[in-house]
Amino acid sequence: VAEFAAYADDEYGSVLLANEVLALLGGLVGIHLQQLLAMNEVNVFRQEAADEIITQMQNIAETIPEYKVLRAMNGVGDRLGPVILAEIGDIRRFHSAKALNSFAGNDAPPYQSGQFESRNRHISKRGSSALRKACFEVMQALKLTKPQDDPVYQFILKKEQEGKPYNVAKMAGVNKFLRIYYARAMELYR
Repeated sequence: VAEFAAYADDEYGSVLLANEVLALLGGLVGIHLQQLLAMNEVNVFRQEAADEIITQMQNIAETIPEYKVLRAMNGVGDRLGPVILAEIGDIRRFHSAKALNSFAGNDAPPYQSGQFESRNRHISKRGSSALRKACFEVMQALKLTKPQDDPVYQFILKKEQEGKPYNVAKMAGVNKFLRIYYARAMELYR
């Protein structure tokens, strides 16, 4: 009987301890659940604010003549169009398509010393990182939609067939995209 009483006390004590642990964990889970719900509310608010800003940017962009040119290009949608247009600003401030690419940081800086001149150079990344990112997203959209009649998409495929790495081919596509956009947008002002 004494052994059973000791076993029962032990068993009862461990059940009480388990109940206390579960209550503590339940309280912690409740706190974490409240934190998750609060973070979700913040994320919903941030998304609504971002959507409102994008809507305002779209409304402003529709008043600019270059926006129609940009939207006519494959891969540019309602969200990326205003971002690209806002980052570039007035297209007339660039004297050439090369200057626009340089502004985007998509140009290779010179690397030479004496008689040596490097052939394998990376992009400079000196310009607008937001423009570079938006244009890269356009390249990703082109790769997803695969428009066979688009010259930029064909150029990316050509670079990939030449054995260029994924990002190199896409940044070459960004270069071509910006040159085509520059030429089409400048036709509006001639």
